[in-house]
Amino acid sequence: MRSFSGELQRRCSSVLLVAVLVLCAFAAPVTAQDSAADSSSATVADEPHCVALCSQPDAHIGAMLFDLLVLRTLTGAQMAVGIGAFGVVAPFTFPFGRWDEAWDQFVRDPYEQTFTRKLGDF
Repeated sequence: MRSFSGELQRRCSSVLLVAVLVLCAFAAPVTAQDSAADSSSATVADEPHCVALCSQPDAHIGAMLFDLLVLRTLTGAQMAVGIGAFGVVAPFTFPFGRWDEAWDQFVRDPYEQTFTRKLGDF
């Protein structure tokens, strides 16, 4: 018979592992090069939608890992809470025409901090 704390620890570690894998998948999208293009003259960093890692070769890997594993997780949670908070404040801001500012504050800003900011760019 397993103890409750052992079962809880196993579940938390499984959830954490899945969260890290999902974040890694979203943080490093794969781009394919056109097969007709001359691949010898083009590098991955020349691609317009290159991963942020390509554009910052001199960035410190520790800062990038901290950003990926800690800050992106926290801003993702902030976005999830912000979506719920927006649902609460939207009825109060809509009559005054200020719902777009609430959307920006609660949803758009955390989204940009989580998904569109370059990795390691604080």
